[in-house]
Amino acid sequence: MAALQSPSPFARLCQKCKVLELDEKSLPGPALDASVPQYELALNWGLVPKTGSCDFCYLVSFIIFSWQAHRVSLCYLIRQKRLKALRVNIHHDGMEDIHYDCPIASTTAHPQGPSIGLESPPTHLDPKPLAWMESKIDSCVAHNHTRAQRTFVPDRLIRVDQDKLSLILTKDSFNSQFHQSPATELPYYAALTYCWGPPPHSDRQLKTKQANLSDHLKEIPEDKLPQAIKDAVLVTRALSIPYLWIDALCILQDVDSDWAYQCTQIDNIYGNSHVTISAAVSKNCEEGFITRKDMITVPFHLRDVTVPPMPIAIYFPSYHNTTAEDIGAVAWVNRGWTFQERMASTRMLMFGKSNVHFQCRNDGFSMSKYQLEYHFKMVNRDLLNEGDVALIYEEWATEISEGFSSYRLEFTRGTDILPSIAGLATLFSHRLRDDYVAGLWKKDLYRCLKWDLDRSDSLMGYKDLLDGLQHPAPYIAPSWSWASRSGLVMFSVYRNGYITNTRSECAVLEAVVQLQSTSTFGELTGGYLDISAKLYTGSRQLVYQEMDGEGIPRQTLHLGDQYLVDIETDCILGDLFEERDGKSELSVPISFLLIGSTIEEERNQGERGQDEFEGLRKRSVTDGRGSEDGAEPDRMAYGLLIHPAERPGEFVRVGTFKFQCSQLGGLGFFEGCETKTVRLI
Repeated sequence: MAALQSPSPFARLCQKCKVLELDEKSLPGPALDASVPQYELALNWGLVPKTGSCDFCYLVSFIIFSWQAHRVSLCYLIRQKRLKALRVNIHHDGMEDIHYDCPIASTTAHPQGPSIGLESPPTHLDPKPLAWMESKIDSCVAHNHTRAQRTFVPDRLIRVDQDKLSLILTKDSFNSQFHQSPATELPYYAALTYCWGPPPHSDRQLKTKQANLSDHLKEIPEDKLPQAIKDAVLVTRALSIPYLWIDALCILQDVDSDWAYQCTQIDNIYGNSHVTISAAVSKNCEEGFITRKDMITVPFHLRDVTVPPMPIAIYFPSYHNTTAEDIGAVAWVNRGWTFQERMASTRMLMFGKSNVHFQCRNDGFSMSKYQLEYHFKMVNRDLLNEGDVALIYEEWATEISEGFSSYRLEFTRGTDILPSIAGLATLFSHRLRDDYVAGLWKKDLYRCLKWDLDRSDSLMGYKDLLDGLQHPAPYIAPSWSWASRSGLVMFSVYRNGYITNTRSECAVLEAVVQLQSTSTFGELTGGYLDISAKLYTGSRQLVYQEMDGEGIPRQTLHLGDQYLVDIETDCILGDLFEERDGKSELSVPISFLLIGSTIEEERNQGERGQDEFEGLRKRSVTDGRGSEDGAEPDRMAYGLLIHPAERPGEFVRVGTFKFQCSQLGGLGFFEGCETKTVRLI
């Protein structure tokens, strides 16, 4: 609905749509007669090709997008002297007519002036949507979802069930309601997920700091809250939930240690909230989300010509907007921190332009008449509690890491990337009992080091890549971590039938990350891997050749006239080769570091995408140990393309490879290669 923008209070209307403008002096008698149940004020309007700059043309095209309409007519509905709706009638030859009613309201809560009545602006807290929200929450509670920790409450909460807002320290002994016996249900709280927005919006956000903590324990001044926070308080109160968690007010924003610790608790905070409130439609903290934003305003010309026209709002028919249409493209979806907040949530109310939408791990609903689902992934707590450890590694790679990269998330500070998933990492670590290294898990490195960038992304040049990896500004993660790249990543070992027979072919001698704070899952200042493995050094004898890959071209290198290896690069592919005698020869110092091997399972052509993805969930995965017979000749080998760094003995990752079992390829190729120890930075 980006088209509904106008520098004036009124919508941009083309000449034919100006008939929407009402004149109090021209209203016929029946329209002003309170005893008339319903009067239709016909408008002289006909359907013609829409005008790109007209807001109402955009609204009509949205309504009739899927209809082959022969004729469209408009009329205002006036019921007992109250202007209720704009009716869009769609006439089909030989078929029954249909219509859509676009609600009409004042643009202020207390309309004044005209001789005809107007409704107050509709909100998401009107009786009907509020009852709908309560019913969805109650129904979801009956699902008995697995919660994060039933005894958990955040360290700080905002109390909203009194006249004045105040911050509560839940660990204090005098807050006895949070220190019940294990059999007693702890008080409910809601958690807010929203966009702070860039400066100056984020600067004007009221925050809890050391200096005002004691003040906030007495009272949080409601008049100083930005509108998104005020609306969250209203929603929490309307749902009869006594407490609310908001990051800006419940984390000490100027205490690094508290900030780092609370980041590791995000899974518990959102996972144990009674409901997560998503201010999806708000682009920043100063934009509210309770009032509907899907309207155009047209002038109501008053009888007194000395008084400016009064704006009236014509709303989209809300039952027409699905979840996908209402929130699919909002800023909240791509804000960096919201990924973890919605992943960790048990149930979520999402407030869009037109409708309220509900999601839990089992179901998703919209107040729209049409249920076109836009489902956000939520943590599978049943898998984490009871599933196979190998499947949990897979869940981290495919749902957390790939999912994180797929949203192209935006951060004000690039260094927030790893802290923004620290809560999820903490959750997974409890079950995996493994060392977390820059977004990966140490025992799974032989599989999860093999991640690839999406070729359709705009990859940087070879020299720019090397410079960025060796002199990052700011430092985010080592070159071998997916978190060091900004594009979409895919963990290919977990796809394409490779995973079942995967085996490690390297020894990780040391996996070290330097932490910015005491949090194992937070911001980094450095890191490296010391790996002992077979190493093949590339040369100009390697010639690039594109091969058919069942719709996706294979990027391969040949040695002589025979196939050797498939490669995926982290930079522009052509930068690595030089044309000579009609051949593209490798011209940069790249080596092939063997990480693992596998046997590709047989599958039908076309078994790709989601079906294959879901199929991987159901398979048992080996522990990485192969047979006692050693390397079989039919095993596919895979690993990292590495490039010398500035410091001797150090390398950076610049891509990945897989030696298919064809011609020279396969694990057997590495039998003649020397085992070396390399340090990846």
